[in-house]
Amino acid sequence: ELLLRHEVALALVDVQMPEMDGFELAEMMRGMERTRHVPIIFVTAGTRDAQRMFRGYEAGAVDFLYKPVEAHVLCGKAGVFFQLYRQKQQLARNLQERTETLRLQELFTAVLGHDLRGPLSAMTTAAELLLRRPDETTRTVAQRLLRSGQWMGRMIEDMLDLSRARLAGGI
Repeated sequence: ELLLRHEVALALVDVQMPEMDGFELAEMMRGMERTRHVPIIFVTAGTRDAQRMFRGYEAGAVDFLYKPVEAHVLCGKAGVFFQLYRQKQQLARNLQERTETLRLQELFTAVLGHDLRGPLSAMTTAAELLLRRPDETTRTVAQRLLRSGQWMGRMIEDMLDLSRARLAGGI
């Protein structure tokens, strides 16, 4: 019940418990999504039986401690798992922050691409008007402007397509 209500970094599980042995609890933990990845250290007063150890590792144990438990050994082992847990939480926070940053960048790119269409349209319209002028030099410059504007327009559309695909979860 405690494992379902609380987030834990490590489970110290006694192998011999009154209603359920530690192996059964470990199997239950591995069967639930919430507790599947909680590391388990079995604590036992039993003998160092290889068969029992194999059963424990098959049930999901990462280690065994034998009673009487030496405090400095327990603290050392637990400290490693607590450190790993803190690092895992930090990585999850970093991933969440970077995912949000990427989403905002995609949104910005989509807005920027959309907003660039207006000035580009004005430039290409002006270039089309200049193409109607009798002066050859003006028409040559207007053709370059129009080609550049069309090229820029294709790049903007590609950028918008990419943003739409990413923001919508894929093409």
